[in-house]
Amino acid sequence: MEFRGSLVDSSGRSPCVRDLCNCYFLRLHCFSRNKRLLKHIPSEIVGVYIAINGMLAANPKYPNWLGWVIFVALLALCPLWLRFGQDVRKVWQLVMSTIAFVIWAMTVPGAFDVVPYAATIGGALIIIYSGVIAPMVSKNSPKQA
Repeated sequence: MEFRGSLVDSSGRSPCVRDLCNCYFLRLHCFSRNKRLLKHIPSEIVGVYIAINGMLAANPKYPNWLGWVIFVALLALCPLWLRFGQDVRKVWQLVMSTIAFVIWAMTVPGAFDVVPYAATIGGALIIIYSGVIAPMVSKNSPKQA
């Protein structure tokens, strides 16, 4: 006996299951984009940013400007670490990694908490950056020997 009431659609699946599948696909899609973005950022910079912001979050009395000082310091360290710590010589890769760090930082708790809709804007920028800009720049970049 097969139930074909309002709980199933023409494919025979429940709309709830279909919506769950769509939601799961979107989460995987966004997760993979965020993962691609993180590949551009040095893991040492990410680790330091998360560790320092975790310590600041444990003490809510810290001033807001301290989060920005940490963000700017790590932003300056990002290309320096790539160049001198990991021997990356391609200028486009140094620039793209620095941009990726800014976009990623917008989506996690930290300095951008005081900016309205920063996480939403950052999420949109992740899709634009990892789906269009980064592949286009890396594909058209001059090859170095």
